[in-house]
Amino acid sequence: MSMHSDELEMLADLTFKDAVIATSLYCGSCGYNLKTLPYVGVCTECGHRYNARPLRMDGIFTPQRLEIPLGDAAAGVLSGVVAAGMTIRAIAPSPSRGVYVIFAVVLGLMSVAFAWIMWRKLCKYAGFRKIAKRIESGVDD
Repeated sequence: MSMHSDELEMLADLTFKDAVIATSLYCGSCGYNLKTLPYVGVCTECGHRYNARPLRMDGIFTPQRLEIPLGDAAAGVLSGVVAAGMTIRAIAPSPSRGVYVIFAVVLGLMSVAFAWIMWRKLCKYAGFRKIAKRIESGVDD
């Protein structure tokens, strides 16, 4: 007889119910060391929910290599410059003026989309670096 995923989750929660985290694991929101706290709970520092059960690891800080999104910035600038050029061409009287307007709008929207993606990645990068520096400095160990 096989068990459903909900039943497996409940069984795993029961297995780790009274256990505490024995090694240094860090909150994915603030970087607080969750050592000696229950495997499933709320960070005492920021209130962020976490689940540190093996194979689950929700809300736990996991080191990863994040980079500043230079490619997105370059794509945004390039599409913005081309959109500006298309806008200038659309202003000039021409029989194919509509095509330039369409390209200018599409490229302008692409430029905005790349800017938004870049902003989100920069925010994620900054948050990651903040938590990593807190862990590196030994706060809460």
